[in-house]
Amino acid sequence: MLENTDSRTRRAALVTLVLVYAVILAGSVVRSTGAGMGCPDWPKCFGHYIPPTDISELQFEEGRHFRAGHFIIWQEALWKAKHDLVAGREINPDDWEKYTKHDYAQFNAAHTWTEYVNRLTGALLGVAALVMMLFSLRYWRRDRIVTVASISALLLIGFEAWLGALVVESKLEPVKITTHMVAALVILALILWLVRRVSPDTPATPILSKTTKRLLLLGLLLTLVQTVLGTQVREDVDIIATLMGEQNRATWVDQLGTYFVIHRSFAIALMIVNGIIVQRLLVEAAGNSKLRRKGVLLAAVILAGIGTGIALSRFGMPAVAQPAHLLLAMFLFGVQFDLLLRGSARRREPEQIAAGEGHRMAHTTVAGA
Repeated sequence: MLENTDSRTRRAALVTLVLVYAVILAGSVVRSTGAGMGCPDWPKCFGHYIPPTDISELQFEEGRHFRAGHFIIWQEALWKAKHDLVAGREINPDDWEKYTKHDYAQFNAAHTWTEYVNRLTGALLGVAALVMMLFSLRYWRRDRIVTVASISALLLIGFEAWLGALVVESKLEPVKITTHMVAALVILALILWLVRRVSPDTPATPILSKTTKRLLLLGLLLTLVQTVLGTQVREDVDIIATLMGEQNRATWVDQLGTYFVIHRSFAIALMIVNGIIVQRLLVEAAGNSKLRRKGVLLAAVILAGIGTGIALSRFGMPAVAQPAHLLLAMFLFGVQFDLLLRGSARRREPEQIAAGEGHRMAHTTVAGA
């Protein structure tokens, strides 16, 4: 029974982890393509559960049926149907109210569906986190922290969804976007911890030396700072793109300021620290093939991340490199955090688990008597 509970919870946590990365990738694609306002309202899209595919669906037309909450674009503004109606010859002010949360009133089918896929991925993440939390309830008596962490992860994902709504309503305000990214890192760390907590291969004693664990912690902090700096650079890029246009993409890097210089310098520090970590891992984990593979993966991720960074700065900010660069940064954080957990976590011994189960059974017996 314990094995079934552990394996189900672990599988649910792994699915949730994969979907966290999928949401990060989808969000990055949204940002790199400028599709953030593709759906100007939330949680629906132009008032629909399934968004429109053509501008004609958002135009007022005599005889057309509109449901309550559906949007139209009229006089360069969004208007929302107050109730179900069939359009007359002219717009009746009693039937429509102007959408005032922002003044963005454009339709681009590609942007709309890119943002819609992003939201669908987020919804799948919420379902997976709910399933993970339900499985974790069976840990309440023997390892309560697993249940608490699962509930916390679900609540954080809900908070992240709410924050996403604020981002849309603020027309992609930079501070909210950065907060959105940091919250994603916290969720990522929490779910990685859950996966490791319920995994049967968690070592009973720490593997890595204190020096290596400190280096991993330093690497994590550098990655966190580098990711936040990256969001600042991205905000500068968005401003430059608006001013200069897509046709001048190759010159965007020349217009970037201090954040970009610091971000580039941090990349060097990140590469050095992680290079030392990889070297120490290959020595200290000589008898642990999984940990050695993680060390090789860490080297591959840091090199790929630097490669996409070079592509962005040297080859005119290719759009495909932007989401890849962010995803690699988040993956780097995940690999570093998982290594830190693998190298330092202490798994409860079988007799401790049995004692916990015995205590639960005794409690149940006494309560039944």
